[in-house]
Amino acid sequence: MPPYQLHLADALVGAAILSSFTLFLARSQQQKIHLPTVQDASLADDVDQDPYNVTKPEDFIDGEPIDEDAFWAKMRNRKLLLFLLSTVILAFEGISLGWSAYTDEQDILAEHIFRTVFALYIGVLVVLSVSQCTVHRHSELVIHITALTFFSSVLHFVVGILPSSDSISAHSIRESPPVLAFWYAMTVLYILTFVVIGTTPRGPPLHFSPSLIYPQKTIDDTTNKSYENVCGSPGASVIDYLWFSYVTRVVQLGKSDSVEIGDLPIIPTKMRTTYQFYRMRMNLHANPLKPGWDLAWRLVSINKLTFLAEVVLAAFAAPMWFASPFFVRKLIAYLEGDPDRLDRGWGYAFGQFASLIILTLLNAQMWHMATIFRIRLRTQLNTILFAKTLVRKDVACSSGASTSVEKNNKSKNANGDSNKDKDEEEEENELSSKAQIMTLMTTDVDRIAEISFHLFAITDSPIEIVVGTAMLYSLLGISRPVGPAVLCLFLPLNHFAGKVVINAQDNLMKARDERVSLMNEVVTVSASFDLILLVPSLDT
Repeated sequence: MPPYQLHLADALVGAAILSSFTLFLARSQQQKIHLPTVQDASLADDVDQDPYNVTKPEDFIDGEPIDEDAFWAKMRNRKLLLFLLSTVILAFEGISLGWSAYTDEQDILAEHIFRTVFALYIGVLVVLSVSQCTVHRHSELVIHITALTFFSSVLHFVVGILPSSDSISAHSIRESPPVLAFWYAMTVLYILTFVVIGTTPRGPPLHFSPSLIYPQKTIDDTTNKSYENVCGSPGASVIDYLWFSYVTRVVQLGKSDSVEIGDLPIIPTKMRTTYQFYRMRMNLHANPLKPGWDLAWRLVSINKLTFLAEVVLAAFAAPMWFASPFFVRKLIAYLEGDPDRLDRGWGYAFGQFASLIILTLLNAQMWHMATIFRIRLRTQLNTILFAKTLVRKDVACSSGASTSVEKNNKSKNANGDSNKDKDEEEEENELSSKAQIMTLMTTDVDRIAEISFHLFAITDSPIEIVVGTAMLYSLLGISRPVGPAVLCLFLPLNHFAGKVVINAQDNLMKARDERVSLMNEVVTVSASFDLILLVPSLDT
């Protein structure tokens, strides 16, 4: 048998426990009572009604499913195939467990029990997903099954190629050939299951009525008449989401002669302005904003999932920068320590390849999350700022109107037309100053939104410093801390040396200026002498 079987079984059981705990938390959150997102018309006279609640029911949906019955029938057939694969895996695990118990191999009995529990958990998830016909539950189970099967496939493949002198020996083949055959069969089945579930769409294609967001002129100018007009990210499969395959339609628009805004896919709900304004407005309406860091905390709490996802991705991507050099070092050590090639080094070569792929995916998803976070921050702050400006403008206009009425009465009584003109001029100045404040604060909003990109450096830099220091220490030993210590020791000397150089350059420039000025005087005097000597010759 390949090595590290107990570690493999422990990792699989740990993944199953983590998945079940995550599902339990998600279900417990969904069972909480949700208040309606749109106010009822019967509450129109309620004094607590928010006059700026401009959201409508269609603002909270990504779109209407297209041919939903055919989609769920197709998903049911795919899930039946997954059920068949998971049943075969569970059968192989059960046979391996019975074989180990029959041969009294107590040392490997625990690992077979763990592996059987993991296969049983995947089978339960597949069975639960067969009857699901809602997008949320279907997507949730697809993500969990994809993550578990991918984790199992990678572990099985890595364990199978790890460099070890006794990884697959003739002795192990002679002792338990059925178990070894089942192990490789389950590896292939896990990979096949991952391919099937990883390419399973998480939702049907969607259509959103363009008349709800676009004017009629934009709809008439649209050249893309496809009924599926919503961005494919909500229903994309896990593999398509990781590789951004849903943007293919946008890329293909580059081949068109002209592109209108109506040709672009409609963005999902969580990216729309009305939805983000609603979330921000409800948060501020429930708890008034306080001075200080309260606004920053509100923004983080509203976007906590995106914020946490970006931090986690940055934390995982930081050590991956050193994964490829680590595997290169191990591969070189293997080539130096095993010149006869009696062992296998495929694990190190695959590790280097996989580390580069994983790093690329993590960086791409991290910057994707950062861009989404930035757009949401700008949308939330700009909408709230604009709503606040509208309130102030309305107050100013109403006060200006009342003032105009009073001034008209006074003008009728005392002929004060000049006072009325002066009041109108002050009102215009007040409104223009508010517009300037709006422009200034919009610039501040753009600066605040840039924190989404700086968040990567805040999370990534400390981890990279720690991991890089540890790797250098393992390579250089005690000389690793000596180098930075010497560098820190000579930093003041570099500062003083820089001052000396700067002073020398200043003195050099002064001397050069004096020399140039003296040379100018000498040239001027010489020209004067030449002119004096030339005058008598001209007189003669």
